[in-house]
Amino acid sequence: MTFEDDYRKKMIKEKEEYEKRKKAEGDSDLVFNKKDNKESEK
Repeated sequence: MTFEDDYRKKMIKEKEEYEKRKKAEGDSDLVFNKKDNKESEK
């Protein structure tokens, strides 16, 4: 395996991890936003 192959695999893996994390954080943001909106309506 060449350095380029190793580097490409690493970058693809990091991109997949980033996509998963972004998706999870996006979901948690929606939950917090709903909670904040309910509190501000009082």
